[in-house]
Amino acid sequence: MANYMRINRRIHYFIVPSLIGLLTFYVIPFIQIIYQVFTRFATKKFIGFDNLVMVVKNKSFQLAIKNTALFMVLAIPLLIISALMFARLLNQFHDKWGHLKVIYMIPLVIPAVSLGFFWQILFSKYGMLNMITSLSIDWLNSSASLVVLVFIFIWKNLGYMTILFLAGIQNIPYVYIEAAQVDGADDKLIFSSIILPNLRKTCFVVVLFSLLNSFKIYRDIYAIFGDYPNRSVYMLQHVFNNWFRDFGIDKLSVGSLLYVISIIIIIYPINYLFNREGLV
Repeated sequence: MANYMRINRRIHYFIVPSLIGLLTFYVIPFIQIIYQVFTRFATKKFIGFDNLVMVVKNKSFQLAIKNTALFMVLAIPLLIISALMFARLLNQFHDKWGHLKVIYMIPLVIPAVSLGFFWQILFSKYGMLNMITSLSIDWLNSSASLVVLVFIFIWKNLGYMTILFLAGIQNIPYVYIEAAQVDGADDKLIFSSIILPNLRKTCFVVVLFSLLNSFKIYRDIYAIFGDYPNRSVYMLQHVFNNWFRDFGIDKLSVGSLLYVISIIIIIYPINYLFNREGLV
């Protein structure tokens, strides 16, 4: 019993610094943000929902919400499906290509500025893509900019998500697949009835990381499209950056709170979907 108490005390020595850091840099600032949402920053006067109404009616905020939601609806499902199919293909040739896993991570470690310069050369109106295809599309300053952004997001995250799916597939006991093959199941039935149900938790992790990474695409947008991108790729981060530059603390506080709430609203149904029993 005495040894158990000593171990617990030692554990607390490691937990307390983390809790202090969490409170200092996350919890307390977030409480301050909630307070700031309902007050005027300059006067500290309580104003109710005026800040919230001001942000919701802001045209730039509405455009950014629309573009961000459209980007996520297009990019995240395409990324997940592509990563899953690629992982399934690589699993069949794991003995030959397994040692090349590190190559899949290269897009994540290349600096965004360097990649931005390459994408500008590739997608500019007089760039390599138009020269090869004999097109004259202004990829970086038209509605096609969203297509470019979706492509870049998938290219950058495909390797990492593929490794996650590949690890999940290889963690499935092969005896399940062998038993299904003995019973005469084809590859399609094995994939839908054995592999997919056993990838529920992996799918949740992939969806979660894809969702979070979709909000980090601003670095690539800034490196490729500059300060004033086409309307089709004007994202939430642009709004926040403009408000920060103009010292719009009231609007930034509301935007931050809405951002957290939207993440929670999105994640909890996904968590329930992928972790409930009986999902096929």
